[in-house]
Amino acid sequence: MVTPYSHVFFPPVPALEIRFVEPSTGKRTQLLHAPVDTGSDSTVAPLALLRQLGANPTRREQVRGLWGGAKLVRLYKVDLHVSQIHVPDLEVVASDDGDLLIGRDVLNQLRLLLDGPAETVELVE
Repeated sequence: MVTPYSHVFFPPVPALEIRFVEPSTGKRTQLLHAPVDTGSDSTVAPLALLRQLGANPTRREQVRGLWGGAKLVRLYKVDLHVSQIHVPDLEVVASDDGDLLIGRDVLNQLRLLLDGPAETVELVE
């Protein structure tokens, strides 16, 4: 599966097409174009999207951003689908700001080829 970089950011950022699924009901999101962030420990999803799914919060956790400073966030358990790859019971950080990104908790389970000049990401299955 080859996905184009996202031009929402400058410079363009690698992105993957993903889908979140609420594990107990099977309710799913539409396909989402999520930036790949190799510097992020965790995957982040918009709180509004998690609530629409009916996802359950699992716990609160302190996280640190790039510029320091801890923030208390809610974690929600969802399943994540990237092409044919299923990542079950993933705890994602809920973003009040609507942020969406794929962190190393997911990336470390995937083989990706980033082609900067072509601005594409290839998921090697």
